[in-house]
Amino acid sequence: MEREFNRRAGFTGADDRLPEFFSLEELPPHNTVFDVKGEELDQVFNF
Repeated sequence: MEREFNRRAGFTGADDRLPEFFSLEELPPHNTVFDVKGEELDQVFNF
């Protein structure tokens, strides 16, 4: 219901994206970045 509400309010898949710094700034202690592609994130809600 929340996703439908958001859609009617004008939100799109682009609004489900994380800010760019998540894929640029390394996270300690392993110094990795968030590297899940947008297309993969789109599939999370396709159930």
